[in-house]
Amino acid sequence: MCTGIKLDYLDGSVLARTMDFEHPIDFNVVFFPRGYKAFTDLDGNDYYSKYETMGLVFNNYDPLKDGINEHGLMGITNDYTVFNIHSAKPAYGKFNISSLHFMSYVLANYKNVDEVIGDIKNINFSLKNNLGERIICPYFHFYLADKEKKINCN
Repeated sequence: MCTGIKLDYLDGSVLARTMDFEHPIDFNVVFFPRGYKAFTDLDGNDYYSKYETMGLVFNNYDPLKDGINEHGLMGITNDYTVFNIHSAKPAYGKFNISSLHFMSYVLANYKNVDEVIGDIKNINFSLKNNLGERIICPYFHFYLADKEKKINCN
């Protein structure tokens, strides 16, 4: 289990976390420009970044685990299986995504915590794609903060 912390200062906040793993993890810090193919949703649609993002990825695999975008929205991803409820299949009328790509999606598309909270009801984590195939959808939870010192944990 990882631990997150947010420190506020006069001009904003810093969001950080620990990585409590028993073994070494191969990670990189990467930058993604606007227009970068950030992810593919569970219906097979490609989505491109509206905003510049940078952050931490594991094993040179590009879903962001932690990061920040050009507007100061920042987030961390923690592994925590308690209280996670994922749909068994994509939900009609919702934006269906794997939790693996959620941080990339958020940082690529939202300016602040309020925008994410306003849209979260439209997002569905599913264990399967639209073809009924099981996909990688870890039991993550996320912490988000912005330059206005707002925070949201889910």
